[in-house]
Amino acid sequence: LAQNPSWYAKICVYNLHSGPVIMRRADSDTTLLGLDIPKGTNTIINVASMNMRDDLYDNPNEFDITNTSGKNKVFNPFGRGKKSCLGKDLAMVEMTASLKEIVTNYDISCEEQLENVDLAWDIAMQPQQDTTFYIQRKKYMYIIGAHCVGKTTLLNYFVNQQPRQVHHIKEVARNLLSKSKINKKDLQDDDVFFSFQQQLFERQNICEKERMHRSFVSDRCCLDPLVYTREKSEEKYNLFCEKNKAQLEQIKDRYRKQNTHLVIIKPNPNIVKDDGVRLNADIEHMNQVHECYTDTLEELGIEYDIIHAEPLEERYSIICDIWNNY
Repeated sequence: LAQNPSWYAKICVYNLHSGPVIMRRADSDTTLLGLDIPKGTNTIINVASMNMRDDLYDNPNEFDITNTSGKNKVFNPFGRGKKSCLGKDLAMVEMTASLKEIVTNYDISCEEQLENVDLAWDIAMQPQQDTTFYIQRKKYMYIIGAHCVGKTTLLNYFVNQQPRQVHHIKEVARNLLSKSKINKKDLQDDDVFFSFQQQLFERQNICEKERMHRSFVSDRCCLDPLVYTREKSEEKYNLFCEKNKAQLEQIKDRYRKQNTHLVIIKPNPNIVKDDGVRLNADIEHMNQVHECYTDTLEELGIEYDIIHAEPLEERYSIICDIWNNY
C-alpha cells in the first residue's frame, strides 16, 4: 500500500466487488454440463460459493487480495459475455480513484479486532454487530532540536498518554550508532563524524518513507544530519546538499505539506541531561545547533514552532494541541 497505492486500490476494488450471486434468465433452451435448462428459466450463479472453494483457491477463508490462484476459472465479479455489467469500466475508474485517495490521505482504524467480527451474506457481506471505524486525515509530527534537550522523553510521554495507539519513529541515531559500533569518542574524528551524518540521513529517510502510509510522531527528522554537518563545516554542508540534492527536494516537499508539523525544543540549562551516547551536553554548543537549525529551516522554507516551556507536562500540552488540531 505505501509503495504502490494505485495497484492496491485497483486490485482491492476488483476483488471486493464480489457480490454473493449473479442472476440471469435463459433466453433459449440450452444444456449446461448435462443439465437441460428451458427457455425462461431464472438461474442464479453463486459467486460467493465459487470464491470460497478450497479446490480452486489456496486458503480461500483467509483475507488476501493478492490470492489469484483460482481467478482464471471462476472469478467473475462483473459477470461475463454480452450480459456483463455495462458500468464496470466506469465503476473501476471511480472506485480505484476514490479508494486511492482515502488510503493515501486517511488513517482507518477499528475498535474491534476484525478477525473477531462476525460476518453474514446479504446483498453484500455485512458485520453482524455494530462496529466503530475511525477515519482521520493522516498527520506527521517531528519533535526536533539539538541533542540532550529531551526529544525522545517527550515523544515517549506523548505516545503513552494517548487513548489510541500512535505510531512513532525514535532512536534512529542511537540504533545506528549501536549497529555501526561507533561511540562518542569515535565521533570526535571528522571523517567518522561526517560519514555517520550521511548514514543517519539515509536511514532516517528510509524510516520515514516506510511509515508514510499512516500517521506518526518522530523524535528527529532528516534535517538533523544537515544541521550538525553545517554547524561543524559550511563547506561540508554544501557538499552534503549537492550529493543528496534529489532526496532533499523530496524531503522538503514532505515537510512543507499542511499535515506535517516540525516542533523544535529550545535548549534549557535546567533540563539538559548528557545521554553519554553522541555529543556532550554543552549548553553553549546546543544553542549553536539550535540557531543553525532555525536558520536552515528558514532557508529551506519549512515552517516550524519552538517549544520554550520547561516542565514536561507543559511541553506535552503544547504538542497535544498541535496533534489534535490537525
